[in-house]
Amino acid sequence: MATRIKSSQIADGTIVASDLHSAIAVNTTAAGTFGSVIVDDITLDGTSISTPSSMMLNVGGNLTIDVDGTYITLADDGNNWGQFYNSQQNFYINNPTANKDIIFRGVKAGTPNTTVTALTLDMSNDGRATFNENVSVGGVISTSDTTGSTNTTSGALTVAGGIGIAENAYIGGNVIVTGDLTVEGSQVTLNTTALDVEDKNITLNYHASNDTSASADGAGITIQDAVDASTDASILWNTTSSEFDFSHDIHVDTILTDTGIVHSGDTDTYIKFLSDRIYIDVGSNRVFDAQAGDVSINGPDGSAGIKIDTGGNVGIGGINNPGNLLHVQSTVNNGGVITI
Repeated sequence: MATRIKSSQIADGTIVASDLHSAIAVNTTAAGTFGSVIVDDITLDGTSISTPSSMMLNVGGNLTIDVDGTYITLADDGNNWGQFYNSQQNFYINNPTANKDIIFRGVKAGTPNTTVTALTLDMSNDGRATFNENVSVGGVISTSDTTGSTNTTSGALTVAGGIGIAENAYIGGNVIVTGDLTVEGSQVTLNTTALDVEDKNITLNYHASNDTSASADGAGITIQDAVDASTDASILWNTTSSEFDFSHDIHVDTILTDTGIVHSGDTDTYIKFLSDRIYIDVGSNRVFDAQAGDVSINGPDGSAGIKIDTGGNVGIGGINNPGNLLHVQSTVNNGGVITI
């Protein structure tokens, strides 16, 4: 039964708890407006519900917050620090304070449990995302940033540590490796029109510590289809005879004009090529000299030998200008000359 409030209680302006023995039933069809309603320390006044202490909503079913004004605002003493809002059915989470971050935290079980900052969105850095741990992506990672890279800390994607790639990697721009490059596959293919190597020495058949002499035979350089579609050209090492085998002739151009071909450790014994001329020196003595016009063959000590001129005349014994087919200078018979 509803508790009734007597007119005498209203008249003296006092209603105490003892007057409300049970539920108060309000049954009316007339329109009316209350001013403020206070229940315990909760005040319902106009558009606000306030309490000086904490409040809990304990809802037996689902809780729906239906706002026509779009925003649900979170504030502390009147200062807004967070917002949920809708725009064209898109759900937005917003921190309205300039340069303040959005931080996702949770608790990791352990002894004791540990609070983990899983993700920080840095608003002073245009929303830069910092993850506390690994990021696992089931799909494709893509970036629309086209910033080029000039060092290890610039570009659209920078990685402070190492990277592991299990599949193929396709790179459209240049690749600059500031450290060592080690390729552990079985083949390297360079589809390029030019290969520049700064190092002055290239080592083939290399191994850092093992003796590779057993596999050295056949090491060298091969030019595919050098002559035609079925004929290569090569310079290969022959371990049996300890020599290089050339598959084709060697043409010596002006590169040897000044130095010639010199035996290692014997710089005064060499073959020298000049314009329309070739000569051989042994121990600084000219033993062979062929040029446009004549050929000279001398003794190993450089003494005069045989001279053949352009007319086919042969001079022997120091005859530099033979006037006959055979012109011999001899010490016999007081330095006589024999001519034919």
